[in-house]
Amino acid sequence: MNEKNLWIHRAKTYWLQASRYIQYMLNSLIYTVIITVVIAAYYYAGWLKTLDSTFPYLFVLAILIASVLTVGKVRTFLREADKVFLLPFEHKLKPYFRLSLIYSTLFHLFYIGLLLLVLFPLYEKYDNATNEMYYISVVVVMMLKIWNLLMSWYIHLMNVRTLHRADLIVRFTINFLFVYFLLAQANILVIALMLMIMISLYMFYKNKFGKKDRILWEQLIKIEENSVASFYRLANLFTDVPHLKSKIKPRKVLTQLIKLLVRKEDGPFAYLYWRTFLRAGDYFGVYVRLLFIGSILILFIPNAYATIAIYFLFLYLSGFQLLSLWKHFDVKILINLYPISLEDRKKQFRNVFQILLIIQSILLSIVILLQTKNFLYELFAFVISVIIIMSYSRIVLKLKR
Repeated sequence: MNEKNLWIHRAKTYWLQASRYIQYMLNSLIYTVIITVVIAAYYYAGWLKTLDSTFPYLFVLAILIASVLTVGKVRTFLREADKVFLLPFEHKLKPYFRLSLIYSTLFHLFYIGLLLLVLFPLYEKYDNATNEMYYISVVVVMMLKIWNLLMSWYIHLMNVRTLHRADLIVRFTINFLFVYFLLAQANILVIALMLMIMISLYMFYKNKFGKKDRILWEQLIKIEENSVASFYRLANLFTDVPHLKSKIKPRKVLTQLIKLLVRKEDGPFAYLYWRTFLRAGDYFGVYVRLLFIGSILILFIPNAYATIAIYFLFLYLSGFQLLSLWKHFDVKILINLYPISLEDRKKQFRNVFQILLIIQSILLSIVILLQTKNFLYELFAFVISVIIIMSYSRIVLKLKR
């Protein structure tokens, strides 16, 4: 067995599959993404002009950069069957995991580079340092990212959840302090002290966790499956993803609310769709995240017309995500044995779909009222959105099978 060829084959297979889904996603939302980026860039530039000398830019930069530095795990492309078939060869797998570390490092360096590029105008506005100083900081931050990935790799060789949480807190604190002192151009002795702490922590992690005699297959496979599932859940918003495994979460408090939302006359499928929305496939998580991001954008963008555009954009994205709920049971044949017609099932799904979007439109329109202080804007947005939601759900569901 050639370990390097095995890793290259695994990575190539994954990206062939992923590239098809990425193409579907771009085809569906390419114009929305372009418009969103243009609007965000325009208002980011305008927001920078409104900032005064009291704005804590170093604190904000350090928080954002430290957050991205702390998260991120090593992709190994391991599969469930590997814990059986690769177990006899685990002493030969060092080249395989070395390639995994190199791949993950390059991948995460791209993200941190993109973030630093976006944050550069904010740094340039306040700091008198030369561009060369910022470029040096970029190189140091990227080395910091490599340190974080190595630490993350060692800590995930230990299957202890409490250790993972403590590790996140420790690394975030170190990342924040290091980035803050670096951008503030603190005394070189302070930077040297931070470096010594990081090197000491790295040696501790390596000696404590990195000298395991055996590979924790379950732990590494779980990390890989979670990474793949996150991408497939995103792709599932745009097209059918047969590889997606449904993950059920208890959410006992939320499921108790179903009794308030579903009446007996709404039918069994309405009840089923509500439970699925709250517990399976992360529909609820995406719905809440879209609501949160949309609210933040509306609050921080001063232009009333732009807030209306964002309001409808995020309602559209939520509706797009909720439509995939209709296909959630396509592979479960026993569901079709229930004595209820397709039209009745569509009607019950439509009720759930409309209620969820109307709840979101009410909450977002309240945010518009808080931002614009103009009741007419809020009323206009809400009335138009309700008309679109009611019409859109009827038209789209007629085409569904």
